[in-house]
Amino acid sequence: MKLCIITNHQDKSHINDSQIHDRLITTLGLTPKDVFDLSDVNSVYHVNNEYTHALILLDYNVTTIVPHKNYFEELNLPKIFIIESIAEHHKTVDVHFSKEILKSPHRNPLGLSVEHQSFLYKEYADAFIFYSNKDIDLFNTYYPNIGEQPLYVIPPSLGEEKDIKVNFDYFSPNKNLGFNAEPSYSNGILEISEALFSTSEYSFNIYGNHGRKPINTQTLLNYITQKNKNIRFKGRVNNNRQFHLENHIYCNTTLYSSFNYSTFTSLLNGTVPLISDLSGEVDFFPSYPFITKLDPLSIRNTLSNISNTPPEQLKDILNSATNNLIELNDNNSKEHYYKFLNSI
Repeated sequence: MKLCIITNHQDKSHINDSQIHDRLITTLGLTPKDVFDLSDVNSVYHVNNEYTHALILLDYNVTTIVPHKNYFEELNLPKIFIIESIAEHHKTVDVHFSKEILKSPHRNPLGLSVEHQSFLYKEYADAFIFYSNKDIDLFNTYYPNIGEQPLYVIPPSLGEEKDIKVNFDYFSPNKNLGFNAEPSYSNGILEISEALFSTSEYSFNIYGNHGRKPINTQTLLNYITQKNKNIRFKGRVNNNRQFHLENHIYCNTTLYSSFNYSTFTSLLNGTVPLISDLSGEVDFFPSYPFITKLDPLSIRNTLSNISNTPPEQLKDILNSATNNLIELNDNNSKEHYYKFLNSI
């Protein structure tokens, strides 16, 4: 069996996708030469002759289906679509932000329509891989009539098993909160900020790129940073070590996510995750005490629980949480991929 990846992801600045894609290439023993751009239809001949299976990673924030059809019509390999998140659910959240929060006239979100997405799935997908069971449920809700293709859950790997442990070198109890992803409404930036508007106890440092979403995040960033001077947008993280030294708590207050990679890497670097009960990550954190509902009072209470927990007890909690993540290692992930692909 020889695998390749077919993708239309052009935006390497999208932090979560880039982290997961890079890990997938390493996990499966691939190289950048095994990754092909969907827009280069001339590569199909080489792919058909050199590989046995194609893993499909798509960014649906595009305006036309034509390149996808052109490529997939010529691709003679089993096509396994990796569903990184449910695009239509993201749209639902974005429209709510536009109508209910910004009070602006409704605009149709950019990106492939649900009809075009369903067409791709029905016509070309031989199987699907998801990061969580929650996403399978959402997928069946938004795309109910695409066929009987096999569905399988394989979460991203966090690395080699020996490295899945907490590095407490960066553990630094303080009142700084950190975030490292796209600072969008769906990622919960407004929820955590509203919880902080009535207090000056915490500083909230927002890292990431903005402007990728159809609904511009600049409006949101302007609003929250003007409401509280302790909320700051700092751009991209240039030094991971400094990020974890500076921020004691990692804020994952998302309204929807499949697998927020920064939540896991923060934990492994001694930064305490605050996790939304709406996130896909809760499946991997049974009995974790710092999972919160997204109303301001619940968020503030959970922040207080973290701040008031003695450092040595916090370390025990992080170590215990990590024990549940050891299964998310390269060898297990690779084994799951090959077992599933052999069944197709």
